[in-house]
Amino acid sequence: MSAYFVDLDTYACQVYLRTEELEKNYPVIENYLDGLTEYINRDVHPDDRAELINILSPDNMKKKLEEVPEFSHIFRDISGNTVKYYKVQAIRGVDAHHAALGFTDVTEEFHQQQSRLLG
Repeated sequence: MSAYFVDLDTYACQVYLRTEELEKNYPVIENYLDGLTEYINRDVHPDDRAELINILSPDNMKKKLEEVPEFSHIFRDISGNTVKYYKVQAIRGVDAHHAALGFTDVTEEFHQQQSRLLG
């Protein structure tokens, strides 16, 4: 899991929580938009990239967080030569121009639910 606080106007990004693997393999990027773009282009499944960029763009996040206090989205991560399912959850901060973002690996949960549905 990783978590960040983001100013959606200035793109300032503060790390709240990062796994040891993230600390070892990925540098901390203080600019949200730069870090997001780099991550999506490097580690997100090509079929999920455009949608995730759209959902997590600062302007679209501000609009969404003015409507609802939080939202989430599931996407595929292809880092490490395996496909994992991640959920990103955005929570409105002090206002819709600030957000907390959390990224959680939900691969096991996703596969269990898929097995139950497909029987």
